[in-house]
Amino acid sequence: MSSLASHRFLQTCRQYAAGLLLCFCALSLALALYGQGTGVNQLIDNLKSTDVNVRWNAANALGDFKDPHAVASLIGALRDGDWRVRKVASEGLSKIGTLAVEPLIAALKDQDPLVRRSAGNALGEINDPRGVEPLIAALQDSSGEVRQLAASALGASQDARAVEPLIAALKDSNAWVRLDAASSLGEIKDPRAVAPLTDALKDPDESVQRYAAQALGRFDAAALVNAHVQRLADQLNDKKNGTARTSAAEQLGEIGPPAVEALVEALKDPDFKIQSAAASALGKIKDPRAIEPLIAALSSRNQWVRDAAGFALPKIGAPAVKPLIAALSDPSADARNWVAYGLGQLKDARAVEALSAALKDSNSGVRGAAANALGQIGDPRAIAPLSAALHDKDRNFRSNVVQALGNISDPRAVDPLIAALKDADNNVRWRAADALGNFNDPRAVDPLIAALRDSNTVMQTRAAAALGRESDPRAVGALMTVLQERNLAAIAGAYAFFIGRGEPGSQDVIVEALNKFGQSDMAAYLLNCGDSGLEAAARSWGIQHGYKITTTPGASAATWGGGR
Repeated sequence: MSSLASHRFLQTCRQYAAGLLLCFCALSLALALYGQGTGVNQLIDNLKSTDVNVRWNAANALGDFKDPHAVASLIGALRDGDWRVRKVASEGLSKIGTLAVEPLIAALKDQDPLVRRSAGNALGEINDPRGVEPLIAALQDSSGEVRQLAASALGASQDARAVEPLIAALKDSNAWVRLDAASSLGEIKDPRAVAPLTDALKDPDESVQRYAAQALGRFDAAALVNAHVQRLADQLNDKKNGTARTSAAEQLGEIGPPAVEALVEALKDPDFKIQSAAASALGKIKDPRAIEPLIAALSSRNQWVRDAAGFALPKIGAPAVKPLIAALSDPSADARNWVAYGLGQLKDARAVEALSAALKDSNSGVRGAAANALGQIGDPRAIAPLSAALHDKDRNFRSNVVQALGNISDPRAVDPLIAALKDADNNVRWRAADALGNFNDPRAVDPLIAALRDSNTVMQTRAAAALGRESDPRAVGALMTVLQERNLAAIAGAYAFFIGRGEPGSQDVIVEALNKFGQSDMAAYLLNCGDSGLEAAARSWGIQHGYKITTTPGASAATWGGGR
């Protein structure tokens, strides 16, 4: 957020918060006044009170009365020393409506800029045609705040008379005025404003640029949009200003389908930053015309461009599936890698056959991406080719394959995962144990029990964690044996099981397992398990490892002994 926009937002928040607080504080006073039958004359007198609450209530109530006799007094209140009184006085005049227009027009010439500003605001709220010309004149006011309010109010008028003066205000020395002038021109949507608003995209203030872009986005006529696209395309091709070119690509992405051709052309730009910005913008538009150019960009020599195109393609959706499947045969391994990623994101079953074939790609990275994609799609047809891929020489690829098999919720994946428990690579075995724990399949119990004897302590931890999720009595018996043998690695893995069991006298060994093998998830689980000794141990572990401890009753998924 620019400094202008940030300052404006914070200023508005502070004003409204203070006004709301005063509203609550003064509500009882206002009700008391009404209960006593206080009339307009009394409220007018109350505007002279030294108490700001009384003045605020009076100004607020006078607006509700909508009595024309109150207009002059409310206009006088526009110069009150407290902004909150001025605010409700302006709102009160707005409520009175057309009867207040002429006095407000006169107030636009008041010597006090605060009065002129509030009068302009009220005229904008009333939105009476008589106020248009005076508000146009106020665009030349010596006060920037008055000019800003006038520019804002003219947008609500939707009056063609305001277009040229607002166009001129786009060059005002005050950025606030330029910002509201751009916004109002977007509300009026007069064709004359397109070119000036396009020029405002180069305003030195980023907030003005953004408001100008938003205003242009409100012009729904194809001819106007195309004119704007052409302006931005010209800016995109201007080699002198790299920042402006990138901004043009981003703004074209906001416009949508009419900008596709210009952005596709920008993919050929010699500047990698422009290519990347264009690819990202095309992903935002999601137009199928961008599919082939983006696929071509996957073979770029620049990683930024490849990444931008790779992330953009799946955003286009189903129309991208067939072209991406065809691109799995691209000569570039980088391109094939991103193609597999995109097909995984799209999760379309049409890609299963092609991705299964890609499991035999000459590039291990592509093979891994294909395996991940098949896991994301989750189609059981992938189980057989994934199982065969477990014999691949690349251990990282085998790890991807195991994870993919675990993501396919089909019992046919269990046997290959059991076989993977004996893989030569630790990471493959770990992932296989993790995956088997999600199936709750009786076939996995004995192999996981055997894995409790693995020489690798991490494997013991993962196997125990998986057994802890099994409902088979064999799993329960094996874990109770682990507890008796004080296998700390396995106890740390199945901590949720042991907390749920709540075996008397087991707290000490659980604490020992936490201190030797425990991780933050185990500590968090123990911290609220209901056993004071375990909670104290978890708190101590957390402090030693630099965590901030917050005890929340019920945060654990189980309480001590609650799973028996």
